[in-house]
Amino acid sequence: MTMRFKVVIATTLTLLCIGFTSGVSEGAVNPESTESSMLRQHLARIESLTGQFEQTIFEYDEQVEQLTGDFALQRPNLLYWKTKAPEESVLVADGETVWYFNPFIDQVSIFSQIDAMAANPLLVLLNDSDWSQFSISRLALNAESMAVDIKEEWVITGHEDGQQLKLSFNAAEELVAMTLTDTFGQRSEFRLLNTRMNTAIPASRFVFEVPDGVDIDDQRNVN
Repeated sequence: MTMRFKVVIATTLTLLCIGFTSGVSEGAVNPESTESSMLRQHLARIESLTGQFEQTIFEYDEQVEQLTGDFALQRPNLLYWKTKAPEESVLVADGETVWYFNPFIDQVSIFSQIDAMAANPLLVLLNDSDWSQFSISRLALNAESMAVDIKEEWVITGHEDGQQLKLSFNAAEELVAMTLTDTFGQRSEFRLLNTRMNTAIPASRFVFEVPDGVDIDDQRNVN
């Protein structure tokens, strides 16, 4: 799997889980703490979410790419994520398998969904179960956040890999932005636009049909 595929999967599978935050000098937070409970309440409101996204990718604080597209997610484990041209791609997670189609190289890469997320602490948030692997903090808002009507921000940090995800909510408790930072100097900033929460999504949205004539890179059961 190329680094490009890894980046796409890491960032888009984030939406399956909707969560992350940094310990920010607080150390590990008990998963049953007040902060954890408050964040759980926010996330519990989201059964499904659809909309558009704008993604800006930075490497060592230098902007390297901007992407736009459409998404649909249904908790706990379904995701459709389409990036528009010129970097067109489609990622579908159907609960068992992750399908990533890159039409530029005419290839579909296939991954076990469990394996694709095994190293990602967001899997715990996806199932809304044990948060003991994370430090969770509610951030103090700065002037920049308040200027764009952000009312609450949270950071979740994985103890094992150090990845961080900042979640930003508006006054209506709607998720409007996310920032995913890894340990390799890459940061992806997402703006979520025209979102609709808890509306019915056709089951067909989370079914991927392999186009005729494309190469298949099946990474399932590959050691």
